[in-house]
Amino acid sequence: MADGNLQHEIEQFYYREAELLDSRRLYEWLDLFSDDCSYALAGRLQSAAGAVEPPSEPRLIYHARDDKQFLTLRVKRLDTGFAHVEEPPSFTRRIVGNVQIENKDRPDGRYAVSANVMIVQFRETASTLFAGRRNDELLRVEGGWRIASRVTILDHVSLPRIISILF
Repeated sequence: MADGNLQHEIEQFYYREAELLDSRRLYEWLDLFSDDCSYALAGRLQSAAGAVEPPSEPRLIYHARDDKQFLTLRVKRLDTGFAHVEEPPSFTRRIVGNVQIENKDRPDGRYAVSANVMIVQFRETASTLFAGRRNDELLRVEGGWRIASRVTILDHVSLPRIISILF
């Protein structure tokens, strides 16, 4: 496959994923992950002097480190109506860009892909902007792609609100 075709295919996968999340089709979103996936959400730490760690080598604090089973539990909880932080549900809009494929010639069908992501969460009368970078390992499967691993590193040093959405 030519590089341009691969780039387009992966970008379309990310756009579809964003649409699934923004339209709260969370069970379909879960299907984008491999059964043995890992999923992590992290933020940057400040140094003792208050400086933010450099982007090239950030020290991180993890807000979530999940597997497929735990992701499924999160989705089921959001579906119960008892996840009070998401009742009524937030509206979100995701923008994915700067998609970079790190290793384009892998014979095993696994690709290291990074992308910038911006998410606006609209909650009643307030909105919150989340920005960061995803580092994924995508696995080519028959008929498409699966996320084998995802680490999203938010650019926030302190979170603007409780995280109740999926990244």
